[in-house]
Amino acid sequence: MTDVVMAEVALPAAGGEDLPEVIIEPRRGWIAVNWAELWHQRELLYFLIWRDVKVKYKQTVLGVAWALLQPLFTAVVFTFLFQAMARIDFEGVPYPLAVYVGIWVWTFFSTAVGSGAASLAGQAALLNKIYMPRLFMPASVVGGALVNLGVGVVVLLGMMVWYGATPTWGLLMVPVLVAMLAV
Repeated sequence: MTDVVMAEVALPAAGGEDLPEVIIEPRRGWIAVNWAELWHQRELLYFLIWRDVKVKYKQTVLGVAWALLQPLFTAVVFTFLFQAMARIDFEGVPYPLAVYVGIWVWTFFSTAVGSGAASLAGQAALLNKIYMPRLFMPASVVGGALVNLGVGVVVLLGMMVWYGATPTWGLLMVPVLVAMLAV
């Protein structure tokens, strides 16, 4: 995939006004991120994220509750199935809380990577019609996953209150421990 360099050239219009014409040329060599262009079009990224979030929550019967219930029920199932068998010590962190944090982080990661990779192919029609930074497609998917991650904080805070846990380094390191066990 080639990135582009844009240049504006002023052309004389029929009415005597100078209208800018945008010339899109391929960039040579390694593709560098054009941070100025991304910042200039940041509002488009916001609307793409908002579109993904609206579509996701409008197409489910439960709406936002789905983002809360899916990792919670998965954590409940994992807790019942593996707590007696695995007998893993999470340095004082309650097992259900540790499992939820791991599933919560893993859900974000898998959604961001899996959907982000397929987003360019899935939005090919939009990319062919208008010029926009190609990086915005996977970034909008990651932004939507970040919204889900933020919604999951509600469940995490509720579980922390339920188990009387405070945010410690042990709790913050649980996703790392779960990832190491998964490998």
